[in-house]
Amino acid sequence: MLLAAAPSAVVERVLAGPLEQVAPETITEPGVLRRKLAEVRRLGHAIAPGSIEAVSTGVAVPVRDRGAVVAALGVVLPRGEEDDRVIGVLAAAAREIEASLARPSRSSTILATFDS
Repeated sequence: MLLAAAPSAVVERVLAGPLEQVAPETITEPGVLRRKLAEVRRLGHAIAPGSIEAVSTGVAVPVRDRGAVVAALGVVLPRGEEDDRVIGVLAAAAREIEASLARPSRSSTILATFDS
């Protein structure tokens, strides 16, 4: 998720490799990874079955602050358990985090008071 949102220079540096295989389904071909990153950007979430462990699937959504992706929120599920409901729950949680990031923090409010 984070690599899909990274600046192109970072993506190119990663794609220049080597891309280490940690599980049988880890993407190690730069062209395949480039296509996967485009898919993640298009869909707005990442689903990675078997990329870390053959028995699990990672699902992640971006967390944005002022439009920029600053984090990812994800879960690892047993293989075959991922579905649209999981993505919806993660996306809702990400929106709550984003709303929290957009609110002025208590410390910034206090500091603004001292600046007045």
